[in-house]
Amino acid sequence: MKEFKVGDEIQVIKEITEENIKAFSLLSGDINPIHLDDKKINKKYHKKKIAHGMYLASLFSALIGVELPGNGTIYISQSFNFTKPIYVGSTVKLNVKIKKIIVDFAILETNCYDLKGDLLIEGEAKVVLPEY
Repeated sequence: MKEFKVGDEIQVIKEITEENIKAFSLLSGDINPIHLDDKKINKKYHKKKIAHGMYLASLFSALIGVELPGNGTIYISQSFNFTKPIYVGSTVKLNVKIKKIIVDFAILETNCYDLKGDLLIEGEAKVVLPEY
């Protein structure tokens, strides 16, 4: 069994592409124009199209399920606070870090930053650690 410790961490840089947003819209059924059409967004709150929050959540799911803790990990819960918009076409840094281990479970920090280091998403996940 792989050994995990508090402080283990993984980071990836991801471009939020127009193609991925369109594909996620079709897959999820979320065709809200704020994600797809610059002419139909609420200019009071956003400059241009924003990424789906759940698209970003799925990127964390991939990191957790494949990288850290990795294959065999089971999600129990996830919370997110979206602190700033993530615009289509932007590049972000996703970070997963083991915050606490309790027997077979881990509490993970799941944060997302822009390339300047500003926090965009603050989150926490509880997972069952893999057995292999």
